[in-house]
Amino acid sequence: MRTRILAALVAASLLGACGGSVAPIRLDDSSVPLASRKLIADTQDTVSIARLSRDAAARDYDRAKATRRDLVEKRSWPKDMSGAVVKLTALEDRRVELARAELDLAESKLGLTNAKYTLLTAQTAMRHDLAVYDLKPLREQVDGARSKVESNTSAVVQMRADVDSLTEEWWGSYSAFAKGGGKTATFHQSTADVPDFVPPPEEKAEEEEAGAEDSTEASSEAEEAADALKSLAKEKKEGKEK
Repeated sequence: MRTRILAALVAASLLGACGGSVAPIRLDDSSVPLASRKLIADTQDTVSIARLSRDAAARDYDRAKATRRDLVEKRSWPKDMSGAVVKLTALEDRRVELARAELDLAESKLGLTNAKYTLLTAQTAMRHDLAVYDLKPLREQVDGARSKVESNTSAVVQMRADVDSLTEEWWGSYSAFAKGGGKTATFHQSTADVPDFVPPPEEKAEEEEAGAEDSTEASSEAEEAADALKSLAKEKKEGKEK
């Protein structure tokens, strides 16, 4: 019973996202052939996957904005790095725009999968005499959503090309800065996170103390071994003299 209710709720939420003009078909409705119900279930999965992709793109967009704020707005760069920083700023700006374009694409893909699901549900209902719908506006919704996906795809492709170009310009500016005697270490210290393998000061001190203790123990063991060898040699010498 719980499974049936859950299936109905999922179907209703998907159709509700498309305007709610088409009633959902229950996946446990025996009046609908199994093959048709399986096709509807597969389409529901496609919508769920598209929604997850949209959510992931939204998180990537937030990260891109945070990275730009960290690199461009919050850091104080040395004056002799101004040329390289200008290129870096342009690159980070375009990366944010790319992330936004990818989010738009993910949202349009979600819209397309929703539109396809609504159309499929309406067609299935009419095929099995469950309801009657005007399919023309539903097909138009699918066509419009598809056009939006194509437009957003083109925008993402162009944006990625721009990011590649700006990346080359950035590295060219950085290379010129380095060849001109610029202190690249300062730049890396400003941009790179502390590596995970660098321990905090407390742990580092403990490791140094442990290393010192190990070194002391090793020296003691070496001295004891040397003394043992000396004693053995002395005993052999005394035995020969006797």
